[in-house]
Amino acid sequence: MKMVGGIGIIGQDMVCGFGNGKYKTFEGTEISIENCLKAKVKDLRVEGKTCQNLVSNLDELVGKVYTRDTVAIIDSTLFKANTTYTAMVAISESSYSSEKYGAIFSVFYPTLTNGYRDISLKDGTFKLTFSTKGEIPSKIQLGVQYGNSNTSSFKLDNLVILEGDYTNIDLPNSINGIESVTEREENVLSIKINDIITPLNLPIPLRSLPNGVADTIEGNKLMQKVGKVVLDGSEDWKLQSCNVKGNGILNIFFIIQDLIIKLKEKQFIICDKYIQQKTPIADTTNEGVLVNEEKRLYLRLFTSKATTVEEAKEYIKDNPFVVYYELATPVIHELTIPSISTSKGTNIITTDNNIKPKLNMKVKVKK
Repeated sequence: MKMVGGIGIIGQDMVCGFGNGKYKTFEGTEISIENCLKAKVKDLRVEGKTCQNLVSNLDELVGKVYTRDTVAIIDSTLFKANTTYTAMVAISESSYSSEKYGAIFSVFYPTLTNGYRDISLKDGTFKLTFSTKGEIPSKIQLGVQYGNSNTSSFKLDNLVILEGDYTNIDLPNSINGIESVTEREENVLSIKINDIITPLNLPIPLRSLPNGVADTIEGNKLMQKVGKVVLDGSEDWKLQSCNVKGNGILNIFFIIQDLIIKLKEKQFIICDKYIQQKTPIADTTNEGVLVNEEKRLYLRLFTSKATTVEEAKEYIKDNPFVVYYELATPVIHELTIPSISTSKGTNIITTDNNIKPKLNMKVKVKK
C-alpha cells in the first residue's frame, strides 16, 4: 500500500491507482461489468470446452448450391435414438418461388414417421433444435421445401450439428470434427478486455467431456483432466467376443492405462467416428465404443468389416479414430500468466477464440 505522510490511503490497489472499491466475482463466456475500477484481475479461472460437429462430410456440403433436386445429405455415424440435437445452418444466395416455404431440414427413419423443420426464407444463420425418435435416423438432409419450383435454390455456407439443446447457449459459427478451446488458434488463449487482448500460451487445448469434467487454468497452473488417444491399429487389441451368426458384432478391447476407474454408467468419452454405448456388450447390435471400470476401451465393429483381431487392426489402420477420456490422475502444467487489468467504467471480458471457455475472475468495482 502506498503511504502519504505516513497514512495509508484506504481502498487503493497497488496496481490500479486511487479509488474506493471491492472485488466481486464474475463468470461466463462474455462478461459485461459496469462501474469497474482500474485494477488487476484476481483469481482468474478458465474452464475448457469441447464441441463435436456430428456432420462428418462437412467439407463436401458447404459452399454448394442446393435445389429441390440436389439436396445436402448429411453423413454421420454419430446420431442416436431419443436424443435432442441443435443445428446451426448458414444460408446465402437464397431464391425461392414460394412466399411461405424456404429451406427444410428433414430427418428420415427406417420405420417411424419422418420429421421436418422449416428454415427461414431469408439469408442468414439459423439455429434449430430437433429430437430423434425411438430409432437411429436412416438419413438426415437439407434441401428446398417442395412448395417451391425446381429453380428455387440456396447456398449452404456452414452447418454445425451438436448433441444437446443449445437454445440459450452461444454456438461457434464453424466446427469441423472435434474442436476444443485454443485448438484452432494453436494453443493460444486470448483474454479480451474491451479492445485489449492478452495472449496466454498453453501447452495443450482446453478440453471437456459431456459429464462436466474439464481442463482448467487455476492461477499459474493448467490442470489437465481430459486425455486424448489416437487409435491407428498398432495397439494391443484383444478379442472379447465375436458373434457372426447372431448380432454380427465383433467386440475387441485394449487397456488405457491412465483411464480413470469409474462404473461404466458414469464413464463419459468422446469419439470422432463411433457413438458411446452404455448397454451391456451382449445387448447391442450396433457399432460403437465403450469404456468400463477395468480401464478397457471396447470397440464394436460389424463382422462385415472384421471377424478377427488381426482383421480389426487392419481395418483400424485404414480407419483410425480418436477418443477423449477422463484421466485417472490430472496432469499439472506450469504456466506464465501475465498481468490482466480492467479499465475504469464498463468492461466487456471475453475471448477471441472460436470455442469460448468459461471465465471466472474477481474484478474490482465501486462500492
